[in-house]
Amino acid sequence: MTNLTFSGMRIRDTTADGINLHGGVTSSTITNNDIRNTGDDGIALWADSGIGADSQDTISNNTVQLQQLANGIAGYGGNNNTISGNRVVDTGITQGGGITVAQRFTSTPVGLYTISNNTLIRDGSLDPNWKFGVGALWFDASQATVSGPINVSNTLIEQSPYEAIQWVEGTVNGVNLNGVSIQGTGTFALQEQTPGSAAATNVTATGIAQANAGKAPSYSCEGSNFTVTDKGGNSGITPTQCNGWPTPVFPPYPTSGVQPSPSATTATPSASPTSASPTPTSPSTNTNLALKASISASSHTQNYAATNADDGDTSTYWESANGTWPATLTVNLGAAHSLSSVVAALPPSSAWQTRTQTFSVLGSTNGSSWTTLAGSAARTFNPSTGNTVTISLPSGTSEQYIELDFTANSVQNGAQVSELEVMGH
Repeated sequence: MTNLTFSGMRIRDTTADGINLHGGVTSSTITNNDIRNTGDDGIALWADSGIGADSQDTISNNTVQLQQLANGIAGYGGNNNTISGNRVVDTGITQGGGITVAQRFTSTPVGLYTISNNTLIRDGSLDPNWKFGVGALWFDASQATVSGPINVSNTLIEQSPYEAIQWVEGTVNGVNLNGVSIQGTGTFALQEQTPGSAAATNVTATGIAQANAGKAPSYSCEGSNFTVTDKGGNSGITPTQCNGWPTPVFPPYPTSGVQPSPSATTATPSASPTSASPTPTSPSTNTNLALKASISASSHTQNYAATNADDGDTSTYWESANGTWPATLTVNLGAAHSLSSVVAALPPSSAWQTRTQTFSVLGSTNGSSWTTLAGSAARTFNPSTGNTVTISLPSGTSEQYIELDFTANSVQNGAQVSELEVMGH
């Protein structure tokens, strides 16, 4: 089956899953639903190897809560799938966690997953069989090595009863954490229980029960068998300890109330892109200053507007008017910032064939006088490597405006960008 859409549904009090796409379901969307009190996973992609991979599917802008068994949202195998903008609350009450990607239940291999702009609140529980806690966000390779990549970005994990993020069973590689805020856990920030590897950028953890007790904030008995590459901007997640399972100290309710991640839904969600506005805040190391900033384009076609290119959702994109060259995409960062690189992305789905786009990168402090920061060149976007292009900027670059100036696209007669990221330092 392909091109299915589940939207605007209210699902309550089921014995099993709320929605389960079981084997060979492709290019389908589960969006803007409210799912509560399910007996099993709230929403699941089950890529049954006897049927086929679930791929190019999107789970977006749903509210999922009170799953009695299993998880709020689960991806069992499959590839090129996106989980974005969801609010996952009080899940895994008797067993399970918030969001999981796992090689389980005879699934096809886990390929690319994009997990972005989600809010996870009070997710996870003590597993009655394992006798240790399950994370709000967790990865499992019980039936085969997971290679991913699994890209997690712009995510808030709040009030986890046990650990915030967990790796368990088998070997799990290719988890990339970027812009993850952990606020309050009952035990650990990270719980590493499997060989493998991960990378962390701008991952911050506060209110970690073990750290509050004067102990290491994360758990690992894997030694050098599990590595987390520190790519900068991280705090509160190291060092690790290997001292068994502490009694959880459940985190208090935040005095300011539960706060959503910057792009995650906070109530009944809307499918419309969030209006862009300037972002004048001072950056930390490797901060994406373009996210939700004021953005414009020389033209666009249909509903593929410029605001799609900095909404934090790689499944939406900007496309310029057909045959109108050059085409420009310009972001206003609100103030001049010290900049290190520009990242241009296309949707990670394998439905997007490899292509080259020819463009240059320009910078300006006032929006009228421009300097070429990277000359025009044909740059390759390949879904198998994430469909992104990263361009390093000259040392000392400080600009308020960044513009991409396109002159060609090898596949489409228009420029295309799903996310324009401008990294500050």
